[in-house]
Amino acid sequence: MVENGVNIMAGTDIEAAALNPNNSPTKQKPVGVKKVNNWPLVILISGIGVFALIMMLVAMDRAEQQELRQTAPAAQEEKFAGDTSAQANAIIGV
Repeated sequence: MVENGVNIMAGTDIEAAALNPNNSPTKQKPVGVKKVNNWPLVILISGIGVFALIMMLVAMDRAEQQELRQTAPAAQEEKFAGDTSAQANAIIGV
């Protein structure tokens, strides 16, 4: 078959027609570009963001607790004592 002065072959000779020097690249079908699926990247970045937010909130809470321990008056220091008998005495009021 001849179209616009160019031989176009059907069937298995399509590759040969594509390699024909008389064929213009503008007359051939565009191959196209394969698109990348962005959802895995979005999910990964969102997960990292949520993890970083949780870590920030935990760090802020611990910093607040540490600040309370450092600025607590002597009477309240018993409240933060690690010894169980000292904590029991603080509850009783001894």
